[in-house]
Amino acid sequence: MLGSLPTRLADRSRLANQNTLVGNNGPVVVWLKSSLRVHENPALDVGRIIASQNDLPLLVYQAIDERYPWASLRHHNMLLDGAVDLHHGCEAMGLRYVLHVAREGNREPVMNYFAGEASCIITDLLPLPPWSEWVKGCLLYTSPSPRDKRQYRMPSSA
Repeated sequence: MLGSLPTRLADRSRLANQNTLVGNNGPVVVWLKSSLRVHENPALDVGRIIASQNDLPLLVYQAIDERYPWASLRHHNMLLDGAVDLHHGCEAMGLRYVLHVAREGNREPVMNYFAGEASCIITDLLPLPPWSEWVKGCLLYTSPSPRDKRQYRMPSSA
């Protein structure tokens, strides 16, 4: 999977598990947590390339949740401003973008669902808790790939 990427992206990417194959016919999901832009975004570039090479749909996903240390109104205003820009940028590029704002009564485990359905999940690397634990948690919900039952599909990080 990473071997088919341009060097500038392959050098910035790593697998979260041992799977080197794209999993099934589900979408390639690009889960953005901190790189809320369409230009100069390696995670989005990797997702676009993998989706194109495998003739799969691409879904750009962003979630906002207040349950992390140092959550603040200022930070969430920045995330929402970024979401508007990301929406317009994805729309201009013909990409499907979904924003989930978690709140009391609306805390579905969306990434767990994607982990079971997506062909591949790409995420921007944010190696800090709780985000790093959330990425590892998705591995628990991956299912064996129909293309290779011996391996589990999960995501590269860019």
